Amino acid sequence: MVTRYGRDNGFGWQLNEVIGAQLVSVPMSLPIRNANHAFYTFMGSLGGVFLALFVILNLMLYVLIVRPVRRSLPRPTGSAWVGRAAREGGPGIA
Repeated sequence: MVTRYGRDNGFGWQLNEVIGAQLVSVPMSLPIRNANHAFYTFMGSLGGVFLALFVILNLMLYVLIVRPVRRSLPRPTGSAWVGRAAREGGPGIA
């Protein structure tokens, strides 16, 4: 072809001249499957990170705040403790 048309000017094609068209078909099943796999992997790992953070924060809340506050409060002794609060004019538990 180079001997017939030469090395310059695109083998004799002129500017704005339509010579032909090529159609290319690309199967989309493999890229879509890869994209879905990447999406589910990312969302699963993101959910795992949030779940781990939730558990860690709840444990920290319990260890650093709830347990020390529970230790510092007086222990109720059942109905006698509720009755004493009601006798002293405090709010009773009905």
